[in-house]
Amino acid sequence: MAIVVDPDNLDREQVIFGTETQRVSLYPVGAITSVVASSNTATVSVGNDTLHDTNGLFTTTFDVTAGDVVVLRNGADAAHYIVSAVTDANTLELAGVDGDVVSFLADGSALVYAIHEASTGSIADGVTKQALYSFGKEEWRTDTYATALVDNLIRHEFPFEAITSEQFEIGGGDSHKDWDYSSEYTRKKVRTAGWANNDADASTKQEYTGIITLGTLDADAQVYYQQVSAQNPPVDFTFQGAVNEAILTLASGVADYTTYLKIFVRKKARTYAQSEIADIGVSQI
Repeated sequence: MAIVVDPDNLDREQVIFGTETQRVSLYPVGAITSVVASSNTATVSVGNDTLHDTNGLFTTTFDVTAGDVVVLRNGADAAHYIVSAVTDANTLELAGVDGDVVSFLADGSALVYAIHEASTGSIADGVTKQALYSFGKEEWRTDTYATALVDNLIRHEFPFEAITSEQFEIGGGDSHKDWDYSSEYTRKKVRTAGWANNDADASTKQEYTGIITLGTLDADAQVYYQQVSAQNPPVDFTFQGAVNEAILTLASGVADYTTYLKIFVRKKARTYAQSEIADIGVSQI
């Protein structure tokens, strides 16, 4: 697979815009199939890390198993969730995509959801922020799920502000409110970009810097980095091989990593390489 650069290769199963809590969730699920899909807008509820459907579809009509992905498209908990266990025909136990247990807001609302088998999906290798931005613009204009979701995206503030094709803001002020990504997993799917994460008052909460390695790296080479100083413990990038990943460089009032960043790759029988921000002629990220 490759990083998605074209918004036409995205869909609302892989990209969820949770308008109620203003969260964007990304997960590489494939197309819905009749074997594992389920949708109901009247008798579905969530609470206590479970999804309950009184129609009893999970073990009777559909062969839902642990590891399947629940695409919850609307409501206060709109996001992607992993099935950790099938309790019975009516109830699934769920976990967050980062491995943490989710805590649903049990509001009893009618929900629209689908269940997918674990799939590579088109964004398995990630999606450029430019493609995600362009896809959002298209959806805000057309909102193909308006009927199913009882929701028209155009009524809501758009999540992103584009500064360049690789520099963005998410959330911030009257134009973008308090939009954010739903999880660290989602952030790691965003490629070829850095962004500021702003709150509803347009103040910057965090900044993420996109790191891209140049040249050729072995697929199993582990690139790692240091922040703050050469004495700080190194941190591995999430994925091996060539790096195209955003890392936190500023957390307002908590940490400032903008003045030091050094990147290394070490592998037996290979020439060691390293780089720091001074190598590209800057002293601050």
